[in-house]
Amino acid sequence: MSSKGQPEKAEKAVEKKQQRPQQRAQAKASAPLLEVTPELINRAKREVQKMKYVTPYRLSSVLGVKVSVARKLLRELIRLGVVEARAKNRRLVVAVLKQES
Repeated sequence: MSSKGQPEKAEKAVEKKQQRPQQRAQAKASAPLLEVTPELINRAKREVQKMKYVTPYRLSSVLGVKVSVARKLLRELIRLGVVEARAKNRRLVVAVLKQES
């Protein structure tokens, strides 16, 4: 075994440790939203206008949020009267754009 390999490994380990805080900061910056904010509701309203039907998964894919946040957001959109629930069970809600009459 060569003794040169050990110092190189130690240097690489030190470099990795120094990079970790930077990686954490980047991860926090790109972390998905965990709360339903007014800005998120407005974005969802715009996106829902383009969809034939809305499910939590589709909403989360379009907005880039977690499915749990999309569920909360969909409940809020139903409460506000933007969409109406067509099919609902304990696991899934399928909503459509509310028709103006």
